[in-house]
Amino acid sequence: MEEEASTTFRSVEAEKLDLCESFVVMANADDVRMSGSGALALVARHDVEAERSGACAIIAGGDMALTQSCACTLVARRAEVRSGWVGMVVSSEVELGEGSTVLLDPRASVGVAAAFGAAFAAVLAAMFFRRR
Repeated sequence: MEEEASTTFRSVEAEKLDLCESFVVMANADDVRMSGSGALALVARHDVEAERSGACAIIAGGDMALTQSCACTLVARRAEVRSGWVGMVVSSEVELGEGSTVLLDPRASVGVAAAFGAAFAAVLAAMFFRRR
C-alpha cells in the first residue's frame, strides 16, 4: 500500500510514504520520501529520503539521505547529509556534503543521550519518592 500526503496529519502508517508539502506529527512506514515537508517524528524500517524538509526526530533502519534539509535528532545505519543541518546524529557511517553541519557526532551524541537519560531517571525517582 502506498500513500501520498499533501496536508497535515496527526499519525500516518504506510508501507511507502511520500510526503509532498505536508506536515505529519508521527509517521511510521517501511520507506519514507519527503519533499518540502515537515514531521515531528519519523520512523522508517528501511530508508528515508528528505529534500528541503525538516523533522525533530528521524529513525531509519536503513539509509538516511538529507538534501537541503534539517533534523534535530537522526538515527540511521548510514546517514548522508548534503547542504543540511543535523543537531545530533547516531549512525555507524556519516557522510557530510559541502555546506552541511552536524552539532554532535556519534560519540558525543551517545554521551549526551546517556547524561539526559540519567538526569531524567533522577527526576522521576525524586518525584516518585516525594509522593510517598
